[in-house]
Amino acid sequence: MAYHAYSRNGQPGRRKRSLVPKFNGWGCLPLVVGMVAAFCVCLTLQWPGSPTQLPYIFPEAGRNTRTMEVVDKHLVEWNRQPVWVKFKLLETQRDRIVASYMTSVLIPMHAVLECLQGSQNSFAGVARACSHALGNDINVQLIGSPIKGTFSLEDSDFDIQVTRGGGSKMADNPFTEIDKRKVAQNLEKLDCVTGPVRIGNVAIKFLLREGPSVDLVLANPRPEEFPNLRGGKDFYENSARINRFLAETPAARAAIIAIKEYLPQKRPKGILLEAIMWRLSDIFQVASQSASPGEEWYDCFLDVVDSVRNWETSPFFASELKQNLGMLPDRTRQKYIDGLELVSKPNLGFLLVLTGILDEAETSWTPKDGPFFLHVDKLICEAFHNS
Repeated sequence: MAYHAYSRNGQPGRRKRSLVPKFNGWGCLPLVVGMVAAFCVCLTLQWPGSPTQLPYIFPEAGRNTRTMEVVDKHLVEWNRQPVWVKFKLLETQRDRIVASYMTSVLIPMHAVLECLQGSQNSFAGVARACSHALGNDINVQLIGSPIKGTFSLEDSDFDIQVTRGGGSKMADNPFTEIDKRKVAQNLEKLDCVTGPVRIGNVAIKFLLREGPSVDLVLANPRPEEFPNLRGGKDFYENSARINRFLAETPAARAAIIAIKEYLPQKRPKGILLEAIMWRLSDIFQVASQSASPGEEWYDCFLDVVDSVRNWETSPFFASELKQNLGMLPDRTRQKYIDGLELVSKPNLGFLLVLTGILDEAETSWTPKDGPFFLHVDKLICEAFHNS
């Protein structure tokens, strides 16, 4: 499914992946772009003939069934087109699509910085509550996607990890349920915590008054479920290595954000996405050196989607991944497989074109254009006609 791309000066460009694979029921990742939170609301559409509900972002002016009817009408038209017509439409709309893609990944990157800055005092209070319950020889760290730079607007919480200090007399003692209850009781006393504090099987869950919901984990030694895929038997060493790669590779972080944004409820587990990005590190080298990252980041994302869609045969990681999946309990293995399979089901090509158009419609529409759904219909018709 690879093809040779040519730049505007006629010279061969980098190899890219076809967005319209030649097989029946072709499925692709829904790119829902132009995510400006202040102007958008998340709606769910049921596409005709598809059991999968796809998340969709509409401008505020489009909160009506007429806009959805326009979308459904053009989806039917898209499905009738031969592959070469779809491919041509994607190429003619490429600039618009790339601009929308960059919007969709840059907004979360900036949003998480604002959230972290606004929650600093609350995090300090949480750290003090943990110290009062467990003693001073502990480490309280914010971990996960906010620190890795892979946080998306669809991420529901922040993760805080508590570990024992390396020089502590208790360093080798695991945390207990009693420890969890002590921490939870202290958290309930904080002014910055609102609502109930719940003790789950793994995490203590609570909501900050001026910030996100939080999962706080008292971390005990963790086994590595994917030693072949992630490069070793030590979970924490593997995580540190992959985190360094993500810190140095913004295109990889952007690709993870995009997958999270476009599959907000069901998607591959983060530990798999990050490991796959690390295994695909070669494809990010050009993008990381680019002074104008838009198209390079977007092309990297397409390569990642193609690799995840073909996870069972990928020369970069399939063998290692399947070895590790085979060692997991049946239920756990199926959970990971289901997340990987979801990438191949939703429709990408049509939504790539459509969401780029909707992003433009949001900024260009005025009351003089008539109802918003007619403005959207006009832009889609023009795109199809010009291809």
